[in-house]
Amino acid sequence: MSVKIETIDYHTAEIEAHKARNMERLDRDVSDVALSTWASDSMMRAHAVAIEALKLGAENGIDGPAGLFPRLMQNGREVAAKIVDGQYGRVWLLSDIEAGLFGRRFIPCGANSRIQKQLGLRETEIVAPAKRYLGSASGNWLGAHVSYFPLEADKA
Repeated sequence: MSVKIETIDYHTAEIEAHKARNMERLDRDVSDVALSTWASDSMMRAHAVAIEALKLGAENGIDGPAGLFPRLMQNGREVAAKIVDGQYGRVWLLSDIEAGLFGRRFIPCGANSRIQKQLGLRETEIVAPAKRYLGSASGNWLGAHVSYFPLEADKA
């Protein structure tokens, strides 16, 4: 499920509307409200994450939402790489040019990576523009916790 990022006022109003619906359910003393309450709570979390993304963008001079995104760095230079799921866990997949420079295509993720240290690399997070909708992930059972997160905008 994805949630479109609108404005701070819009998302604040949506959170208040969900709170009001939850209170209305309690006032009516409806006994079977677990699914409705779960859905409202999930959407309130989504709207809260959207507000955080919009505030982060405004604080950093970005027109629209922003997020914290991982980067692989070497001496202040961003290495052209992205995180992928490898055979033994998450790894940095280097571009062809970077793979030629470092002599390898994959670099293990994590601050404790021996290979990163040997190659003079380090992981960091940067504030960057985010897409106008949130990504989500959850367990595959009814009532599972849903996590929402900004998705990095495509680079121009």
